[in-house]
Amino acid sequence: HKVIALSEEITEKIKDLPGLVDVRSASEEAIPEVHVRVDQSKALRKGMTAFQIGMMLYEAVDGISVARLETEQDIYELFLSYRKSDLQTVEDLENLGFYTPTGSYLRLGDIATIEQSLGPLAITRENKQTLGRIQAQLHGISLSAANKAVQEAIAEMNLPPGYSVSEATAKQMADVFDDLYLVLFIAVCLVYLVMAAQFESFLHPFIIISSLPLALSGAVIGLLVTGHGLSVPAMIGGVVLVGILVNSGIIMVDFINQLRRIHGLPLKEAIVAGATARLRPILMTTLTTILGLLPLSLGMGQGSQLQAPMAIAVIGGMTSGTILLLAFIPALYYLMNRRAAEKETPVTAEE
Repeated sequence: HKVIALSEEITEKIKDLPGLVDVRSASEEAIPEVHVRVDQSKALRKGMTAFQIGMMLYEAVDGISVARLETEQDIYELFLSYRKSDLQTVEDLENLGFYTPTGSYLRLGDIATIEQSLGPLAITRENKQTLGRIQAQLHGISLSAANKAVQEAIAEMNLPPGYSVSEATAKQMADVFDDLYLVLFIAVCLVYLVMAAQFESFLHPFIIISSLPLALSGAVIGLLVTGHGLSVPAMIGGVVLVGILVNSGIIMVDFINQLRRIHGLPLKEAIVAGATARLRPILMTTLTTILGLLPLSLGMGQGSQLQAPMAIAVIGGMTSGTILLLAFIPALYYLMNRRAAEKETPVTAEE
């Protein structure tokens, strides 16, 4: 009952906060109940315990199985109980009688107080603690701003010892983000290992992977410009970016390696020729991806508003990632291969 009272008090404090609509407590969803409060001292003097009284009440209301009747067509189970018409009011329950172990007749109303009340549809518990849930819809406000406003509204409340208030949705979001960060890290590691096996080098895959932070920054900027927060669909878009952008990097780095290894071009000439030759395929891949995700980013179609952050993150990351990739990867390739190229170039001295 204390949890229900605190939940209702908090609901009254936050229901008028701007940005929160349809604020309600789970305790408001109640059903009619009949509460039987047994007087322990009176019951023990009559030779009855609370458990025995509860079992007698259960047998009287729900009945007790006394026999099974088998016929050729079916099997019937016989229950012995009071007629439902005899147990319609609180007075009927108070007059409910039964015999004690000592043989004396006893009315339920003599040892218990019976009253009508309301009870919750369900009692939620976590770690053996009773929980009260308050939920609200957000309108024109972010989840973090709503949590901050709620915390400020209930900061003046003097909660009894052992009671606390926490944001369930924010905690769930934090757990989901932790999992997505782990997924993003694993995706980067797997992509790096696959490229290292194909290139037979740890250096060239590192050059491609180094361009990913530039793309992720573009995704964040795209979300900020469009007014979207960092949500789960946006994080999924970040994971998708890892797989899309490395393709463009692989195309460029692999072609530069071919020009140096097969055609024997010097480092600078191979970089310029490779970047120039792969400019058109990379731009075509980027444009087709962006145009394909454009309807989803605009929120066109039923339910697409939920997936719009993912499309915006991919579009922003592809735009910035491609632009920076065209300049970043050739420059980084040159810096990391310059010394090796100088060692390979023969040096002749004039006499």
